[in-house]
Amino acid sequence: MKYCSNCAAEMGDVKVGNHPHCSACNTTHWKNPLPVAILLQPVLKDGKLGLVIGQRGIAPIGGWALPGGFMELGENITEATIREMQEESGCDRDDFVLKHFADEVTPNGHLLIFMENETVWDEWTVGNLYFTEEMTNWAITFGNGDYRSCFPLHHQVINDWFRRRYLGVVHDECICPT
Repeated sequence: MKYCSNCAAEMGDVKVGNHPHCSACNTTHWKNPLPVAILLQPVLKDGKLGLVIGQRGIAPIGGWALPGGFMELGENITEATIREMQEESGCDRDDFVLKHFADEVTPNGHLLIFMENETVWDEWTVGNLYFTEEMTNWAITFGNGDYRSCFPLHHQVINDWFRRRYLGVVHDECICPT
């Protein structure tokens, strides 16, 4: 990259990790494709099925969201989904059996690919996830408004997941954005 796509300044050799960084406008240019890999991780607690949800340590700070992030070059969606969960939680489980659940496109053009793990975790696993810079807390949502997603499309997909699981029984207040 010769010129910054943000400010048009000539790029030097400054890098953040392996990513070019513009010193003029302090922008790091990620060499990521647009797809975002997002995990729907079912959890069984007290005989009820819920989903893992994390509280963000990065923008929007404090909001609740499903674990996920941008795919990296050379990854497929399964690899990206597992890597993101491992990075955000310190999880070292290897029992991921992922299947496609939904695709959504954000207003700014990012393709969100939601993958569901067919392996259901127990509440003990969620209680042992690490807090990281990206996710500072972990919980289980049961789709009844107990945790509010900071991303409207996460809200929509979580509602869809519960609808499919419970034959259309979903509360209107389920994880509604504020």
